[in-house]
Amino acid sequence: MKINKHLTELSLVRHCKSTIKECSYDDDNHEYMFVSPKVAYNFDAIKNVMLREVYQNIPGKPSSSDALLEVAGKYVFIEFKNGKFNKFNVEKKMYDSAIILSELLNITMQEIRSSCYFVLVYNEGKNLVQSKNQGYVTDYAPELLNKNDSPSRDYIARRISKNAKKHFIKFGYEMFKGFLYADVYTSTKAEFQDWLDQEETDERR
Repeated sequence: MKINKHLTELSLVRHCKSTIKECSYDDDNHEYMFVSPKVAYNFDAIKNVMLREVYQNIPGKPSSSDALLEVAGKYVFIEFKNGKFNKFNVEKKMYDSAIILSELLNITMQEIRSSCYFVLVYNEGKNLVQSKNQGYVTDYAPELLNKNDSPSRDYIARRISKNAKKHFIKFGYEMFKGFLYADVYTSTKAEFQDWLDQEETDERR
């Protein structure tokens, strides 16, 4: 199912256009995770617009993903994590971002579930656990582990997913696939850079 409403039609968020580079800025380390000029919406900025225009009287402040891409009638939320992160903070961003986009475009949660995707991009070098399994180093930091997670389970799940040509969703976020989003991706910095390179190559053709 495609979403037939587009952010480009909304003057309210026109000034929220940005780039992947700007959206990936890490305030703590004062660096960009990526230098890509690919156009994206700064979803933190969109959230601030909604706080000003729609959510003036709510007692708390919603969370939001860093960036939003619109690709062929589908929407892709991107959350950049350059250092260690709290998995429950990311889950809140998943929920709140879906609600904000639903209200912004006046679409149903069924449309969100069928046509929206969530991508967590994390820096694997800062989330390593030095525990080896057949030469493999798991990329779970201790605070990201579920009670049933282990280096061996991670290794086996990766191998099964690879052989079945499926992507492996880490950190327990697989529960959001089909429930809140059409699909969820947990991507290393290197994997996301490969995707960006391919996208930019395709756009030049």
